[in-house]
Amino acid sequence: MTHELRRLPPMHTAKVMAMLYGAFFLLVSLVMIPVILLGPAVDNRGNPINRGIFVAFLIAYPIFGLIVGWLGSALMSAIYNFVARRFGGLRFEVVRIEDLQPRPVT
Repeated sequence: MTHELRRLPPMHTAKVMAMLYGAFFLLVSLVMIPVILLGPAVDNRGNPINRGIFVAFLIAYPIFGLIVGWLGSALMSAIYNFVARRFGGLRFEVVRIEDLQPRPVT
């Protein structure tokens, strides 16, 4: 059974994608904060490194991900809707899980 995706609701798509981007950026921040805090306190020349600015950036990073994810996906949804109206949307095939026959193990 072939289906065509003709329209993406921009606000709903933006909300969902913002949460996904925010979660991903949060995961990156949670990995990078210990790396920054446990790294060297001085650079190659012996100058002290201000870790506070890096940590502050990594705390703000997930918020940045939410904003960029929302804006980017809302814009791309609107562009997709414009293009799909003129040329057709993405086509994909779906199959009901109950109708699938189990494959024999070889």
